[in-house]
Amino acid sequence: MLYDTDRIRALVDVRQLARRYWGEPAFERPLYAMYHCFVHVDRRASLSVRQDGYRCFGCGATGDAIKLLMLLSYSAERPEVAFCKACAELSDKLVGLSELTVPPPLAAWSGPPGADFQVALQTLSELAQRALFARGGQQALHWLCVTRGLNESVVRQAGLGWIDRLASAQYWQRVLTELGLRLAVSEGILLPWHSAGQWWGIKVRRPQAAHSLRYTQVTATDERRSEAFRPRLQGALYGVDDWQGERPRLLVEGELNCLSVRQVAADWLDVASIGSASAQLSDSWATRLSGASFWFDADSAGQAAAVRLAGQFTVTRLIGSTADANERLLDGSLRSFLQDAL
Repeated sequence: MLYDTDRIRALVDVRQLARRYWGEPAFERPLYAMYHCFVHVDRRASLSVRQDGYRCFGCGATGDAIKLLMLLSYSAERPEVAFCKACAELSDKLVGLSELTVPPPLAAWSGPPGADFQVALQTLSELAQRALFARGGQQALHWLCVTRGLNESVVRQAGLGWIDRLASAQYWQRVLTELGLRLAVSEGILLPWHSAGQWWGIKVRRPQAAHSLRYTQVTATDERRSEAFRPRLQGALYGVDDWQGERPRLLVEGELNCLSVRQVAADWLDVASIGSASAQLSDSWATRLSGASFWFDADSAGQAAAVRLAGQFTVTRLIGSTADANERLLDGSLRSFLQDAL
């Protein structure tokens, strides 16, 4: 079953969920309540719970309503099972969802958003880039550069950023207020999608999340017209704006795989990413993808996507490997593997 996680996160007040499990808070303010943290031994009531999530100032634990319920009620389950059960419970029973004011339905962008949203996404991206290289972004930068092996120049060139939702939301939201826009952003590493010269959206990678919770997207509300929008990255290619022309072309599945290939082969190879195995590409990409090679993940979803897109476009080769590009970057074999494969 599919669940509208955007709606769940918008409607569920995490403070009500906390009160259900833990009772009255140690103390409460209009915008947040403080509890003793459930993750570590906490004598100071370090857990701040707000409407849209929680954060412990002692151990750093963070999350939203879905993650909190997964940890409190379904921690013994596999992550994907816990995720589904938490979504089902929150959708059906919790905190009187049907009695709450439902926000305007999220319309999907069928292409790049309008001019105001272009400015909003660019503004958020620039703020997040600065935050990544500031003191508060050190852990995220360490994950990108050490855990995933990307060098700083690639991180900067790709415009990657960091948003701590609970700590910095007020700051960057003030910057966007004059546009009449409100962006909903999860805490994590921001991956800007800039394709064919325009902003299509921003994807958020949450390094510490369970597999089914790793990625989300920035959604936007135009408060002047009471319109809400959800980015639809279908039809865009991540990284395609950096293609230089008459060179070998490679299409990979994930954004970090794209950046891994760019890091070791930017001198001779053009690379782009479809973002996920479920992505659909229009035939308008036929000219640019003609003669390209495809290298998708070795799981069933990745292989199905490779076969599907190979049937749509004229492909030079399908590259098979049990290790993905980022894994080969980390073990030092990526450049030689690409040279042999292409």
